[in-house]
Amino acid sequence: MPDENTYGDPFWTIMEVRTGNYILLKGAYALFISRKAAEKVVKSYNCPDYKVYGVTRQHLKMICELAKMSEMKLMVIPFLSSSLSGETGDVSVISYSAPNIEADYL
Repeated sequence: MPDENTYGDPFWTIMEVRTGNYILLKGAYALFISRKAAEKVVKSYNCPDYKVYGVTRQHLKMICELAKMSEMKLMVIPFLSSSLSGETGDVSVISYSAPNIEADYL
């Protein structure tokens, strides 16, 4: 599991501090382009047990393997609406399969 000092290259994600579980958005693993966008989601959903962590390429390989095993999609969140407020906020997402993420980012 990454620590709080891990720089997100190429992404950032949100994980539960105690368990290392990933937050799921729209039923998929969430990968953020921006650390600030991920922090905004944590704050807006009032998730004190979750923190933002950088995703390295090695970590991204592991996330892709988890997604393949669980047959889940990955969501890349390029930006958030400036009016994000709780669950009614506007979250822009791009849905990817794990092989597409691997092809495009690894």
